[in-house]
Amino acid sequence: TSREKHRVQRFAADGTLTVFAGQATAGHNDAAGALALFERPSGLTVDASGVTFVAESTDTNNDIRRISALGVVDTLAGAPKDGTNFKD
Repeated sequence: TSREKHRVQRFAADGTLTVFAGQATAGHNDAAGALALFERPSGLTVDASGVTFVAESTDTNNDIRRISALGVVDTLAGAPKDGTNFKD
């Protein structure tokens, strides 16, 4: 993750580092690629099918997010502090 830049990056097949999801703006938005918003993503793991799971634990976001192999982000558990998009 690029924690302070609020995005998830990955290495492409040619070895270049690319932005997989998120952008330099902090927030919470389930969407594809750069339309998704994270706030200081702190931990991640990738399963055998290429799905990435991202943890956020900040003053405003406390959740587990999923990024499909195609870069589509959704929230599996938790919610932003304002209570929108709560999943449980």
